[in-house]
Amino acid sequence: MASSSDLLATQYRQADRIMLPVLWLLFVMALGLAPWYDTWGMAVGVGLPLAALPTAFIFLMPGSRLTRVVVAAAVMMFCALHIQQSLGVTELHFGIFVLLAILLCYRDWLVIVVAAAVIAVHHLSFNYFQELGFGAICFTEPGLGRVFAHAAYVVAESVALCIIAVWLRRDALQAAELRHMVNRLAQGGQGIDLTLPAETPQSPAAGALRAALSSVAGAVGQVRTGAVSIHGAVDAIAAGNRDVQAGAHLQAQAVEQAVATIQSIGDTVKHDRQQALEAEKKVDHVMALAEQGSDAMQASVKTMQGISQTSAKIADITSVIDSIAFQTNILALNAAVEAARAGPEGRGFAVVAGEVRSLAQRSADAAREIRGLIDASVNQVSEGTTRIERTGDVMNDLSEGIVNVAKTFKEIMDANEAQGQRILEVGQAIGQINNIVHENMALVGKTDTSVQRLAHESDTLAEVMALFTVDAHDGRYGGSSEHDTQPAALAGGGNRLALQ
Repeated sequence: MASSSDLLATQYRQADRIMLPVLWLLFVMALGLAPWYDTWGMAVGVGLPLAALPTAFIFLMPGSRLTRVVVAAAVMMFCALHIQQSLGVTELHFGIFVLLAILLCYRDWLVIVVAAAVIAVHHLSFNYFQELGFGAICFTEPGLGRVFAHAAYVVAESVALCIIAVWLRRDALQAAELRHMVNRLAQGGQGIDLTLPAETPQSPAAGALRAALSSVAGAVGQVRTGAVSIHGAVDAIAAGNRDVQAGAHLQAQAVEQAVATIQSIGDTVKHDRQQALEAEKKVDHVMALAEQGSDAMQASVKTMQGISQTSAKIADITSVIDSIAFQTNILALNAAVEAARAGPEGRGFAVVAGEVRSLAQRSADAAREIRGLIDASVNQVSEGTTRIERTGDVMNDLSEGIVNVAKTFKEIMDANEAQGQRILEVGQAIGQINNIVHENMALVGKTDTSVQRLAHESDTLAEVMALFTVDAHDGRYGGSSEHDTQPAALAGGGNRLALQ
């Protein structure tokens, strides 16, 4: 912060501008008093330098303490000039008190003291010279008592004015420090500068404002740091949200593919079940045919057994026929022998006996052939029966195998049905997962919208924080490396808020 003199320079220059017309008004007043006692030479010769010299200081050294002192001495010398021109008229002494009050515009106790000292020297010296008759005029009638009386009033007013000047200077300094700090804050309408001056303010109000600005700067710094952290967190959340969204999209695709696969497997299971049902029907049909074949084989075995029994009976009959043929042959032979014994009378009977014998022989031969055929037929029937029995056993085994196959098909169908039920449950679970995935994707979309809104708010906060300058080194809070990664909006860019 600038020094107190620098801060009050504006007030001092303003006071100079106030005193400048007062000086020339005093010169005009000197010219106005000149005709009274024909003091033109004194009015011009003394009054003009008294107005010109401080005017030069005001233009060449505006606001300086030397200028203030010169102006104070000049106005008191104008009072002395006016008193001299009026030959000590008492009313013109009032100008001393008036001008002392006007000099209060400088808010400088030294100006009051210098003015009081100059007028005191004037009264003491001019009263003394007036008593000696040297032409110097202070009062209409000189007297040291009057000098002390005037001095008492001047001292009293000067003390009061000095005290008031100190107060005014303090208030002016406070106002100047506050104005300087406010102007520093405003940055000419380009933002808010919270950097604290190196110098400690002299006024309590400025000190309190400095402490408040220090707290505000710390708070703004923390807010900016938080804004940087929030911005980084928002970026991280946005990146994570994008990853989650991509993962959710891939998961949704995988779930949809799994649903399609489960549906395909379900269709395959249904098709397999239909095939199994058809196969079960065919197996049942084959099993029925096998049972019919087994029954037919058993019937064939019984028939063959009946044929074998019938063949045995026929063999017995052929044995009887063979025995009858043998007996007939014996009887024919006996008849031939008897016919031979009978001679010619038995010759015809012998012929008949021979024919009978021949017929018996042929019957025996036929019986033997029939017996051979029957034996062969019995053997073939026996072999056929054995084969049919074996075929029956095979058919029984086939029936048992078909029953086992039917049981296996039944088990396969039951397992297929259970598998289909489990696949249906898996499909339902995957459908629920698919719904959850889509809900998650919707939530991720809402989260992405919220993250974008938060990012926008973070950027807005960053732009607002960029309006504040709280570090004198780089024009923004946190000149250290830990803030080097802050977003561009926090780097001091963007428009700044002007103080109205």
